Amino acid sequence: MEAQKVDMFIMTNSKYFESYQLNGIRERLLSLDESKWVWISTLQLKDPTISLIISILVGHFGVDRMVLEISDWVSLNFLHAADWVFGHLSTGF
Repeated sequence: MEAQKVDMFIMTNSKYFESYQLNGIRERLLSLDESKWVWISTLQLKDPTISLIISILVGHFGVDRMVLEISDWVSLNFLHAADWVFGHLSTGF
């Protein structure tokens, strides 16, 4: 892939990565085929700080998985949370 496109991607999305990761990402992007540029340029990355906050606050209920779009675990976490809530409500805590 062209160095100019790679540098543009790095400058635009560097806030989503740690500084030590940027060189490796740049090297991997440079080694990619030019046909992958459309796919890579349309990626919507998630802010890791927001993901961490959501995981800490409501991760037990599976909301963090929903934000990260990991749907396999979302239903299991919701079932676990519902079981926990209804189990405690029926026993009176």
